[in-house]
Amino acid sequence: MEDILPGPLSQEVILDNSYHVSAAVWAGVDRGPLECFCGNRSMRSWFLSDAQKEILHAIGFGVFANPRLILQTDARLVSALVERWRPETNTFFMRQGEMTVTLEDVGYILGLPIHGRPLVGDVIDNQKDFFRRNWFEELSTADVDSAHTRGGVRYTWLFETYGADPGPDPERILIHTQAYLFVVVGAVLFPTTSRNVVHPRYLRHLRRLREIPTWSWGSAVLSYLYRGLYHATQKDAKKISGCVWLLWLLREREEAIAAAGVYPRKPIYYFMDPFFITLAMELDYTVLTERVKRFFVTWGSCGIGPPINEVDYIFVPANVNGNHWILMVLSVKEWGVMVFDPMTNKAEHAKEEQCVVGLLARMLRYLGPRLTVPKEDPLVQVWDAMPKQNNYTDCGVYICKYMDYLLQGYDLSTLVWDASDLEVFRYRIAKELQKGKARSIPNHRMSQRVSQLA
Repeated sequence: MEDILPGPLSQEVILDNSYHVSAAVWAGVDRGPLECFCGNRSMRSWFLSDAQKEILHAIGFGVFANPRLILQTDARLVSALVERWRPETNTFFMRQGEMTVTLEDVGYILGLPIHGRPLVGDVIDNQKDFFRRNWFEELSTADVDSAHTRGGVRYTWLFETYGADPGPDPERILIHTQAYLFVVVGAVLFPTTSRNVVHPRYLRHLRRLREIPTWSWGSAVLSYLYRGLYHATQKDAKKISGCVWLLWLLREREEAIAAAGVYPRKPIYYFMDPFFITLAMELDYTVLTERVKRFFVTWGSCGIGPPINEVDYIFVPANVNGNHWILMVLSVKEWGVMVFDPMTNKAEHAKEEQCVVGLLARMLRYLGPRLTVPKEDPLVQVWDAMPKQNNYTDCGVYICKYMDYLLQGYDLSTLVWDASDLEVFRYRIAKELQKGKARSIPNHRMSQRVSQLA
């Protein structure tokens, strides 16, 4: 490690590294694995009937229907990840780049709702009284004294009272399920550094089963995990609280991806010049003459992006009849052409579609002989579920915004805008171009590649 510079190369983002555990690691100090507070051993023996499991699946907590599964963690893995966590960016600094746990990960891995009302724990003056008033059934004074201690509700009381078979009574099934959810929320999703009690602050959010999915549990879990990771990066930290089980599951997913040989990456795009279609329609590209070869080489490298035979999507704006703009996108992997026409509900541009389908297919076969390009032409699909213009002058702006939102990963069918937004779009586009700050195109190098392909 003598040839590796310890610490950050730049202080622009990481302003102070002295507090961080990585500084101690570089100094040769190993603090050992962190103690992970996520779950309680009593959950291993918690009984869940089929009816209880159905309820958990119905409200978005189905992943917790197996108590044994949610107690699997790896303290050494979590400790290693914490050493690479940077609170300034909320990302893990890995050798191959940065990575993090996103809200999408929480939704996919845990299945928790990530939309809805913000989840905020109640401020409690008297915990015991709050517990008594908000518990799922009426408790006697003796039960309250037995259940509650300083700091929260005892795990042992919860397990002994609600960890057994609730029987066939629907009311008991409901109460036992809510008690189990209370343990999951307090011990797995939002754990504290206590292994003996569960804080009652989230009782109010569990009292009505039908309202449980209306809270944004996923976003609260993610922010709480970020907070726990921040505190765990301190040099003197010995413990970590938060849903570290999510990190373990993330590791499992990444290992499965690596084992399959599939490594996720952002798609690569190629942007064809707006005059491409006009010139291509004047060319007989069905016969591979020298002129056609030169056309393929030139237009396969003079657009924006890497060589056309190395991309995933090819964007082709086209002017129809000299007075209307449409957008066509070729997906190389799916081998299909998507047509976006902002004017009509059923695009009918046979010549332009035929040109894109036929010419681009032949161009890719010529420029990328190593590509597995199907022999048949790509399929054409017309997209209509998107904002449409209601005049004859805004097609250009619509095409620009289609491209803008597609590049950001939006589903066009979820977008809504009208004529009042067009002036804002025009102003924004003009200012971005004027200041030289137009939205950058991800994963591209804007360079001419004619000499490399010729």
